[in-house]
Amino acid sequence: MHVHMSMSVEDAKSLSPRHSGRAWIEVRGLFDEPVKAQTEVFISVHEELDENFGTVRPAVVGHVVQMRPECRVVVGIPTRDFDRAWTLAAGGRLTHAWLSMAVPHYNSAAVPSVSFANEPIE
Repeated sequence: MHVHMSMSVEDAKSLSPRHSGRAWIEVRGLFDEPVKAQTEVFISVHEELDENFGTVRPAVVGHVVQMRPECRVVVGIPTRDFDRAWTLAAGGRLTHAWLSMAVPHYNSAAVPSVSFANEPIE
């Protein structure tokens, strides 16, 4: 489990520069069952500021963006939920994840749901 935060200045040369930052959590682990012969998984969780999914269907919370040499998943969750996950992760209590995903095709797949916990998820 890793927590990351980066800060920068947006529009540094303008008359009203603003703080710009990004926080994310990286969950590293192993699949209970191999997926396309891969057992290692990295889940990058970031804050999703817009809670609306727009017109794209089916709506998903994330995507598998790479399958080799390890599976990499990117997930966006609403601010309130991200803050809770950040607190668990920073305290070393976020130790398990569960995700559902479509069958990977060309090293990519949709992730319609994800869960995080401090104990195994049944």
